[in-house]
Amino acid sequence: MTAWRRRILLAGLAAAAMTPAACGGSEGESGSPEPATTTTPAAETEEPAAALGLGDATSLEGLEDVQVEVAILEVEDPMTPSSRERARAGRRFVGVHARFTNEGAKKYDDAVLNGSHLVTDPPKAANPSIVLYGRCRSKPLVPLKIAPGKSKKVCLPFQVKKKAALKGFEFRTNSGYGDETGKWSFE
Repeated sequence: MTAWRRRILLAGLAAAAMTPAACGGSEGESGSPEPATTTTPAAETEEPAAALGLGDATSLEGLEDVQVEVAILEVEDPMTPSSRERARAGRRFVGVHARFTNEGAKKYDDAVLNGSHLVTDPPKAANPSIVLYGRCRSKPLVPLKIAPGKSKKVCLPFQVKKKAALKGFEFRTNSGYGDETGKWSFE
């Protein structure tokens, strides 16, 4: 082992040995470390919002005064693609039909597929997909532009592992960086 590798290894071991003391633990009367605890008053805890169902709409605030109402109308599973497109091996197409209504004062301009997440079992079995033809094309979504007070119905295409179950859908504005997350359950 070279001298510089030995120094790096020793520095890493020293840092690992000091970690418990640096993470908020304290010495009790017996000299053994006690974990730090934090309590939150009951008044400050929030109940998680109940997930929405198909057909339900919610208003979401985003960055830069974005205000949009999103409703998930239908889930097309499996989605029949055009004859020109095929899902990758071991996957199927799924279309999430949604309505976006711009409730803000300026034009809504967002890449909505970036902020879309299809919740599956097992987790992470779905990816947004590029679909060029048919009823659920991704082209109109790049970017989705809506004037104030107007609505658009769109279809969000995904490729999902064939054996994965669909559990729900999540959406955040501003390409996924918006302030709030809308959550819909399919169960």
